[in-house]
Amino acid sequence: MGLSLTALVGCAGGAADTRSTADTTSASAAGGTAASASVPGGPSPASPPSTPVLTPSPGGDGAAGDEAPPDAPAAQPTLLLEAGGLGVVLDETRVEHLPFGTAATQVRAVVARLLGRLTTSRAECAQGARTVSSVRGFQLLFRGSRFVGWADAGARGRRLTTGDGIGVGITIDALEHSGTDVRVGRADGGTAAWTSGPGGLDGRATSASPRGRVTLVSSGETCSLAPG
Repeated sequence: MGLSLTALVGCAGGAADTRSTADTTSASAAGGTAASASVPGGPSPASPPSTPVLTPSPGGDGAAGDEAPPDAPAAQPTLLLEAGGLGVVLDETRVEHLPFGTAATQVRAVVARLLGRLTTSRAECAQGARTVSSVRGFQLLFRGSRFVGWADAGARGRRLTTGDGIGVGITIDALEHSGTDVRVGRADGGTAAWTSGPGGLDGRATSASPRGRVTLVSSGETCSLAPG
């Protein structure tokens, strides 16, 4: 059965049922042992019939030869950067999407499960009051109860990218040959800014030269502090 977003963020369950079943099984086993005990003065209980042990011959048709190979380990879901929202890669064939406008509670739950515990606070951004949730250089932005933007500045040991490989750390040359049409321009201090256009991806880089490195990837609203 394939993994889904619901399963990814759903509550843990089944432990209590497993424990209850084990207790019931133990109790049944204990009851069976008591029932089969010898009664003083009565006939001894009959010994259970012996069961022959079958040793399959090499290359035989026994059940051992028919066992299915063990299943391959399930792929771990990963977060995917997308223009207009985020995605979750569930396996090699399935991606579920969290577009802008998705409920804040669902987005937070998924990102926290995949990246770690979030820190949430209120911020006065240039466009007004927003709620910001962040974890290790990754930021989510919410207007009211709705998801409106994200930004990734990267973190050691973590690599987030779009489907065509755009992410923090790639070169400007790789960015321009990624398959996404981007425009790169010079910014203050010798750095660079880049964009794929309205509603797409935006970011920053160390420089506009082909060897410059991407330092920020974002989509949707970002929280620039209000002037003054």
